[in-house]
Amino acid sequence: MNILKGDAHQLDCKNTMLFSSNRTVAGIGLENIGVVETTNAVLVFKKGESQKVKKMVTLLEEKKGSKTNEATTMHRPWGSYTIIAKGPGYKVKRILVKPGGKLSMQQHSERSEHWTVIAGRGKLTLEDKEIYFGVHEGVHIAVGDKHRLENVGDGILEIIEVQNGQYLEEDDIIRFDDEYGRE
Repeated sequence: MNILKGDAHQLDCKNTMLFSSNRTVAGIGLENIGVVETTNAVLVFKKGESQKVKKMVTLLEEKKGSKTNEATTMHRPWGSYTIIAKGPGYKVKRILVKPGGKLSMQQHSERSEHWTVIAGRGKLTLEDKEIYFGVHEGVHIAVGDKHRLENVGDGILEIIEVQNGQYLEEDDIIRFDDEYGRE
């Protein structure tokens, strides 16, 4: 069985995982191999050796600095997001939502978010209200607000998200409902 994520392709591979964050990853005739490509590094490993990944990341951080383990683009069932910039108290993401894609109904206890639509048409469910918005329009989500983003157009919904708060990591997401079965 092969596992492909992002812009990944295989030909005659067996028991291989190919993960792409930014560039195309292609494998030919591979067997029992994993490949993970991020903005800052490419990791290639033999299946069964994945327990050593943390050790390698530590080694790379010592040699190259902490940026080696940052994946700038993350793929999700609904689309993807790319971290454009971050610093103390803020993070900026470019979010792409596939047609019909829907993020989980969620809330954050540590951050607020402001979304501005660059392309497409979106629907924000904010608590018990539905707000439709399009290109050049924005919406604000306060800390603690239950919310969901949905692409209601025919093409890709592209949003710039600005997060503000003291803690901006993905584990600040509390999910209430998810189309893709994530908790």
